[in-house]
Amino acid sequence: MTTVLQLSCNAVALRVLPCALFFYYTHAMNTEERFIALETKIMYMEEFIAKLQDEAVENSKQIEILREENKILAGRCQELAENMDIPNRRPPHY
Repeated sequence: MTTVLQLSCNAVALRVLPCALFFYYTHAMNTEERFIALETKIMYMEEFIAKLQDEAVENSKQIEILREENKILAGRCQELAENMDIPNRRPPHY
């Protein structure tokens, strides 16, 4: 599982890489070099997007598990509340 820190580092790399590539584009690059640089940039972006999608799918699965657990616990709390007799009297500290 990818951590938030790893994703953050990748996000920073994706922000820094385009700036470096732009600087490289503007200084004596021929067309083939520019295409290679753009393809490299796209490759990094596609890899990052794939990791984000994997994380989103995993988080979605975890959310569904937690929702089911929450339903079960809410049902148990409701059953306990219905079965418990609470006398209607003042607490001893009054």
